[in-house]
Amino acid sequence: MTRRAARFGMAAGAVVFIGQFTAWTYITPFLMDHTHLSSGVVSLLYVVYGCGGIVGSLVAGSLFKRGVIGSFAGSATVVAALLIGLANAGTIPWLAGLLLALWGLVWGVVNPGTLVWLLDAAPETPEAASAVNVTNLQVALAAGSGLGAILVSSTTLQAVFLTAGFTVLAAAVLATVAARFITLARRE
Repeated sequence: MTRRAARFGMAAGAVVFIGQFTAWTYITPFLMDHTHLSSGVVSLLYVVYGCGGIVGSLVAGSLFKRGVIGSFAGSATVVAALLIGLANAGTIPWLAGLLLALWGLVWGVVNPGTLVWLLDAAPETPEAASAVNVTNLQVALAAGSGLGAILVSSTTLQAVFLTAGFTVLAAAVLATVAARFITLARRE
């Protein structure tokens, strides 16, 4: 945590997880109440989302060889656009399903990007980097779910997804700024 590269990675990871879980925690009510999908279709979409995440994680390795921070920032930008797209076009069932599938695919790059960033920031202490990453993201997950709860009780489901999208976009901006100030260990 004393390394600037790790602190930037923790901050970007926390912000992106807050945005992710502000939305993900409330995806079922969004799809059922806003998009008007049946529970069976929602369940199928969860499987598609999960499969997309697996594919994204497989692709992530080759992207990280080109640059972890750039891959994280680019993927977070896409996730932000997908969340904002869901907020604005989520009433169209086929489009909501497509956006959700793409969200799973691209989140499959963002999620491991947080760990790889910290591992590359502290390559000689991988256990500590991994432990700090897990703790950081669990706290951020709880904060995101809490933010979503506040928004759900005081605004609309669309506002939840817009807020989540702009929060994820903030993580992408933070990563882009970080890339100007830090250098990570090179991946082979």
